[in-house]
Amino acid sequence: MEDVNSSEEIMKRLRRIDFQDIYYSDEDYFVKSPMNHHHLAMNVGLLDMHRRSASEWFRGRDPIERRDLGDVKYYEPSKLEEITEGFSNKNFLSRTLFGRLFRGKIHQGSESRDVLVKTWDFYFPVKGMYEDHPARLVDEIEFVSEESKGTENLVKIVGYCFEKKLALVYNLKPKGLLRDELCSLTFSWESRIELAFKLARILRSLHDKSIILGAIDASHILIDEEYNMSLFEFGVLAKLEKGNYNTFSKDLIGIYLRHCHDCMFSGLWYMKSDVYAFGVLLMELIRGCEFDKSRHHDIISKIWSDFQQQEVSLVNADLNQDADTCGLVTRLAVSCIAPNPDDRPDMGFVADNLKPFLKLNQLEAKRQKTEA
Repeated sequence: MEDVNSSEEIMKRLRRIDFQDIYYSDEDYFVKSPMNHHHLAMNVGLLDMHRRSASEWFRGRDPIERRDLGDVKYYEPSKLEEITEGFSNKNFLSRTLFGRLFRGKIHQGSESRDVLVKTWDFYFPVKGMYEDHPARLVDEIEFVSEESKGTENLVKIVGYCFEKKLALVYNLKPKGLLRDELCSLTFSWESRIELAFKLARILRSLHDKSIILGAIDASHILIDEEYNMSLFEFGVLAKLEKGNYNTFSKDLIGIYLRHCHDCMFSGLWYMKSDVYAFGVLLMELIRGCEFDKSRHHDIISKIWSDFQQQEVSLVNADLNQDADTCGLVTRLAVSCIAPNPDDRPDMGFVADNLKPFLKLNQLEAKRQKTEA
């Protein structure tokens, strides 16, 4: 294992990666771009122009040394191809904020282990959108390495790549995405509340360090067969530099259109923006279905408005909860989506108010009542 100083030096070098090093290094990004198929059909010289640009870009550039980062191994692009069987459709799991997620297997002799591979993708011709991709990969390595020491609900990174492919490898075998399990009747109330509590606890810890994710969604969480969660998508991982808010760059507007509309209108994002996104996810958990993203803002606004007129439970009847529980959890979820960020609770308050609904706490409360 490399010593800390060596790993820190490698991380500094990784931060010097220019996104064009990857953009121009793999022709597949150019040829397979969904935006590019009709261009290639109309202009056979387009590919040659791309190759000339790539040749000019790499002239005189010194490659960055490829080395392991402690327990995080460096994987060659050919190894990623092997792990994912050529990034095949059968191993494709989901699109992510900046790329795709694939299932894979690492073979070690006669044995193999399941992993996930997350990519940051580059497509012709809008290369200006990708300049922050390398920094986001490095940020995620640093973030997960540090934060995973205090929680079991973050993915564990076991590998990375920045040559031709920009990717991370996670040591994980999930059942699937939370998004795909929201409607499942086997996903119990207790498991839903436990997941919400664990996510709230993660956000509380991050906010205590002035870190926000900026995008929280059911498609960013993996679950196993017992509905244990692993957060694998970390939004923009921003350190707030101006009190409790910061500005966001133009390439992130699409993310905020889907995840927090107050950011879109103000041009700022807050800790309370995470609270809003968490509130939406909590409502999806207790309703047992995902909101229509194309009508997301209208739906959330109507829920808030209707709730001010009459407090009606949002909890799915199939989850079999008493009226008091339904009312309290609904009220907590709706408070998180208040139009004014200052009216939303902080994540510490949210976590504290979810904790009494955890199964173990409920059993302990019943035991103490019986003994009394």
